[in-house]
Amino acid sequence: MNKPCKLWAGYIDRYGYGQVGFSLQHYGTRKISRIVWIRKHGSIPKGMQVLHRCDNRACYEETHLFLGTPQDNMTDKRLKGRCRQGPTKLSREQRREIWNTTREYVPGMLSKLGREYGVHPSTIARIRDGVYSH
Repeated sequence: MNKPCKLWAGYIDRYGYGQVGFSLQHYGTRKISRIVWIRKHGSIPKGMQVLHRCDNRACYEETHLFLGTPQDNMTDKRLKGRCRQGPTKLSREQRREIWNTTREYVPGMLSKLGREYGVHPSTIARIRDGVYSH
């Protein structure tokens, strides 16, 4: 991976992936990394995903892309330390404490609780918002 990332300057979806829009004839959007892979290597076999060695979802540098199964993707994420730890790190009791504490928002609270419980502030926000059960 000697080449630097090529970052997509067009539309980026909410997950950080570069997207290309097509006419109604081809309907919808496609990830730029998939388009680059197909142009270079041909079709993507069923059940396979285009993964990024660089972990930069907006990157479309062909040497940074490789094919893998969904399981390969999860293994790659885990080995690189990118898996959400979220609620698995916290007991049900801890999640309930966080939920009760965050019912009334105070500026800086998410960061403070994140440090206290050893999780990212977004995990605290998800507990507050009911995404992770309490």
